[in-house]
Amino acid sequence: MTELTQQDIDNHCARLNISRENLTKFIIPHGITEIGEGAFERCTSLRQIICNHPDLFTESNIQNRNQIQFISTTDYFND
Repeated sequence: MTELTQQDIDNHCARLNISRENLTKFIIPHGITEIGEGAFERCTSLRQIICNHPDLFTESNIQNRNQIQFISTTDYFND
């Protein structure tokens, strides 16, 4: 998988038994090189994204970017 899509986020939320609106943190899987348009649509509670490439996120694939803390994967797993 190289592109993270809406379906990937839906599947993740289903595994956690939560709605997209209740997703607060997401770890970008290794190997992702693109975030699909609207991938995080309706994820209004999202506050943390753990990844090494925050430049993948644009206004077209994530809402409320200015309210989200981007954390380096390396830093996250070292804590």
